[in-house]
Amino acid sequence: MRHLKILLVFGVMCFIGTVSFAQIETIEEIKTEVQDKTEVLINDLPQAVTKTLKDKYANYIASKASSSIQADGKVVYSVSLLKGTETTEVTIDSEGNLVEKDKEKKDKI
Repeated sequence: MRHLKILLVFGVMCFIGTVSFAQIETIEEIKTEVQDKTEVLINDLPQAVTKTLKDKYANYIASKASSSIQADGKVVYSVSLLKGTETTEVTIDSEGNLVEKDKEKKDKI
């Protein structure tokens, strides 16, 4: 019976250790994800990204850009766009495909 209690305590301790380790890994992944974002000059964006911006967002002005690497290894570019008092952010892959678009926000003047 004593051996059973020891095994039970050991099992619970291993489970708690595993959960804690998983949380630490998740925190490290988030830190890595944030650290991998690199500012990019608008003039240094790849030609395919620039073409997509010109074709789909001709009435917008690109204000800032950054690049990051997705989990699948693809490089994507996040670009902040301005149109009057509206701002939006789009994410475009290096081949010029639109990956994501944030909803437009109107700034209060």
